[in-house]
Amino acid sequence: MMRLHFSISNSCLGSNQYCYLTTILMVVKKYLIKLWICGNSILLSQLEWESENVDNLIHEVSKSLPKGIRATIEEKDVKRASKETR
Repeated sequence: MMRLHFSISNSCLGSNQYCYLTTILMVVKKYLIKLWICGNSILLSQLEWESENVDNLIHEVSKSLPKGIRATIEEKDVKRASKETR
């Protein structure tokens, strides 16, 4: 699922009241973060997270992981070819 945030501002300039409209769209996607013990397939926890920028999300998650824990990040609600496809 994708959620769009948008804001609209209406501003008027000078005495002639020239107005312009500004629209800003931000795409917010949902991600599923799974935490695993390194070296095996034991799932410790999973959580849903929303982010506008996946690169920032990956960076924050990777620098926050304690030693011996790994994470996988998947875009939530994306249709996959098979269950094994990541």
